[in-house]
Formats: sequence, structure tokens, C-alpha cells
Amino acid sequence: MRKKYLLTMIFGIILMSCSSNDDEPNPETAEPFSRANQLQFYFSNPTNADLLDLNNNIVLPIAYEEIYTPTTLPPKNDNDPKKYFYNGGSIEYDSALQKYYWNTVITGKKGIKQNKIFVRISETDTDTLDVKFKFTKDAIGTSDGFYAYMEKLYYNGTLIHEENSNKKSLIDSVKRVFIQKNGKKTVISFMN
Repeated sequence: MRKKYLLTMIFGIILMSCSSNDDEPNPETAEPFSRANQLQFYFSNPTNADLLDLNNNIVLPIAYEEIYTPTTLPPKNDNDPKKYFYNGGSIEYDSALQKYYWNTVITGKKGIKQNKIFVRISETDTDTLDVKFKFTKDAIGTSDGFYAYMEKLYYNGTLIHEENSNKKSLIDSVKRVFIQKNGKKTVISFMN
């Protein structure tokens, strides 16, 4: 009986030491990073007018974490007048929808699983992007081997994007998010 107990105990210890740890690796450096993405944010008013058309200079979304830094209208690109890059994102023209869309990097800190990014729409209107990261190790192309998946991304509390950290699964290459602004009221949808 005692030998059975001892063998069971040894077997259990061996199993626990050999099993993979399902806990998420965590680099815990709090070093800032930015994640590129293919999210396209389209801003419109209740009549579906394009608020990002820089010819009308209506909305210039600016993403920031803690301190808002004012920016000016980006200069027009002579090579591509329908594409603007500025501190806070980029605005590009989608000829299929005949509307402009905004894209910004999603920022975070290594090892910190959640981050809040503010999106300044106007002096009186600020939206939020809340992101939940999942870190994986053995990533190719990163200096420290860690990669931050955007496990869940929320715009003003609405889930707009999920990434699967399973390396075999495919992630949407482009995702359109339609944001209708009516004063301070914001309606989010995935269809125009």
C-alpha cells in the first residue's frame, strides 16, 4: 500500500513538472509598444455625410493615452491627395464606399494586459478604445520574442475586434467599423 502511494505521488510530480503551463507568458517590462492593425473607422453624421472628408475639415480623430497634444490638419500629399498621415493616425479614401476612413495604431505596455486609449473627436467629444492584450512568446520578428494579440478591442464599450492567439487561425485582414456621431451620442455598427 505504501509503495502504491509513493509511486502515485512520484507519478503525479512527474506529470506536473512535464505539463505545459497554460498561463499566458508575461514579459512584465511595461515598455511601450504599438500594434498596427487593419481596422477602418468611418465617421458620419445622422444623414450619413462623411465627417472625415478633409476638404470639409469636420473631424480629425486623435488617439492618445494620457495627455492630449493638439495637432493641425495634415498637409496634403501631392503624390496621393486622398491619403493623410499625422500624429494621431492616418486618414485614407475608400473608393469602394466613396468615404474616408481613419486608422490608428493600438498602443500598450509589455506585460500590461489592458490599456485605455482616448480618441479626441472635438473639444467636447472624446471616445475610448479599450484593449485587452494576450502575450505569446516565440514570436518571429520581435526583438524579445513576445507578441501582443489584441484579444478584445472595444470602442466606447462596444466590442469591435477580437484576435485569436491560435497561430493556425486566420484573422480578418480588414474590418470596417462605422461610427455615427450625433452631438455627443455615438452609434457603432459594422454595416454602412
